[in-house]
Amino acid sequence: YYQCPSANYYDCKAIAIGSRSQSARTYLEKHLDEFPDYTLKELIQHGLQALNDTLPNDIELTSKNCSMAIASEEIPFAIYENEEVEEFLTGVKLTRARDRDLTAESGMDAAEPASEQPTPQGGNDQQDAPADNTEMETGS
Repeated sequence: YYQCPSANYYDCKAIAIGSRSQSARTYLEKHLDEFPDYTLKELIQHGLQALNDTLPNDIELTSKNCSMAIASEEIPFAIYENEEVEEFLTGVKLTRARDRDLTAESGMDAAEPASEQPTPQGGNDQQDAPADNTEMETGS
C-alpha cells in the first residue's frame, strides 16, 4: 500500500516515490503486466531501469547514487547500498526513456508495409539515413 500526504491509501503492485518519480511510475505502469512472469533478477533490472529514468540526462546510475531494497515472501527484507548495488548494476544495460522512444519509433516505421510508407525523392536510402544518424548519436 502507498499512503499519500493527503491520507489517501492506494493498493500498489509497483510504485515510485520521491522527486522526479513520475517517469519511473510511467515505466513501471507500461511493464506491469509482464512482471508476474519475471525472475527476481529481471525484476531488479526493471527497477533499476525505472530508477535510471528519473535521473537528469547528465547523470548516470551508479553504486554511489543508488540504493535498493528487496522484500518478498521468499527473501527476507534487505537493503543494498554501495558495492552491494554494483553487483546488480553489472551487466544491466540501462537506457534513457527518450532513447527507447526513438528506437521504438524507428522500429514502428520499419514494421509498416512499404506500400504505405511515403517514398521521398531519391528512393528509400534518404528515408533510412536519419534513423542511422540518430542511432549513432544516441549510442555514443
